[in-house]
Amino acid sequence: MKILHIIPGLQIGGAEVFLENLINAWPRNNDVHTIVCFHGGVIAERLRSKGVEIIELSSSKTSNPITFIRNFFRLSKAIDAVCPDVVFSSLWSANIFARFLCWIKRIPLISVWHNNAQFLGCFRRYLDGFTAIVFPGKVIAVAHSVLDSYIQLPFLGKRLKNKVVVVENGVNVSALLDGKLRHDLRHKFKLSAGRFVFGAVGRLIPVKAFANLIEAFNVFLQTQFSLNDVQVGDLPMLCIVGDGPEAESLKALVERLKLSAHVVLCGQQDDVAPLYHGFSAYVSSSITEGLSVALLEALAVGLPFVITRAGDPNGLFSPDVDGIVVDSHEVVDLAFGLIKMYSEYDKYARNAESRTVLVRKFYSIARTAEQYATLVDKVV
Repeated sequence: MKILHIIPGLQIGGAEVFLENLINAWPRNNDVHTIVCFHGGVIAERLRSKGVEIIELSSSKTSNPITFIRNFFRLSKAIDAVCPDVVFSSLWSANIFARFLCWIKRIPLISVWHNNAQFLGCFRRYLDGFTAIVFPGKVIAVAHSVLDSYIQLPFLGKRLKNKVVVVENGVNVSALLDGKLRHDLRHKFKLSAGRFVFGAVGRLIPVKAFANLIEAFNVFLQTQFSLNDVQVGDLPMLCIVGDGPEAESLKALVERLKLSAHVVLCGQQDDVAPLYHGFSAYVSSSITEGLSVALLEALAVGLPFVITRAGDPNGLFSPDVDGIVVDSHEVVDLAFGLIKMYSEYDKYARNAESRTVLVRKFYSIARTAEQYATLVDKVV
């Protein structure tokens, strides 16, 4: 069977990493995977090295009406060239394009919702929901919270229920645990072995609320330590792994708050897995979130967490045992979570093995890939 995946880009990101893991874990060796993306990235190179054909429609990451239209027609030609038996599409623009083109070409389509509807603007969320209803094909929501966010859309929600199936994200637990054998974040950024590190992973975009996290970390330091009496190397750190449009503004915020010795903006990392082993605790400050791949990866290596209620993975992990869920992404709530995690760390750290076991049982990429393959058989 020929399976075509359509996704806007193949740089480091939750949906992109998930697609890489899905193809690597696909349960049938006789299926052939091809990916069409609007622009490439490090994940494209990794998949090419494993024999996956990658078709890049454009070398530019700019988004304007001309590029949008050009990519639409290039995508149409790419679909004809591949002649797939089924198409998977991921993320907003790819989903919109694929629904229309697969309808015209009469190709079975499964589109994937990785983000809550609130992640999109009003126009995009309604266009996404409307096209999912009007055009044939199934929709996968990567978390129950993602499905719920679309069902709540006025006029569209009730009709979406029959189109959507929930298949929760999965991660490669074995590969993440293998990261212990490689250099981790502490080696890479020259941090002492005993230093407490709050770690966050994600694109530097407003919905991740990293500015609030940096502000909250500043409050944490100011209230918990007499900074003039403590050696810098003994103080906790905040490390944010990722890149995006807010990179410069976050760097300016760190400098304005005089936190350069305490906050590391790690930038984009080609291989994030080893870096989790350098964190003491994982932090998510997101305003809205689907089922975060980064959170699952952190839990797979046993890290306790501080997350907003928007990022709570369906209550599977107990806030009293595995981490702390704060009410919002606001500075005061995040600061409270950081303080509580640091002061009661032993309580949360001791349950590392149980977190790994739970992720392996419920969020294994092999389990997820089996569900995707079963759905392919139903729609073809």
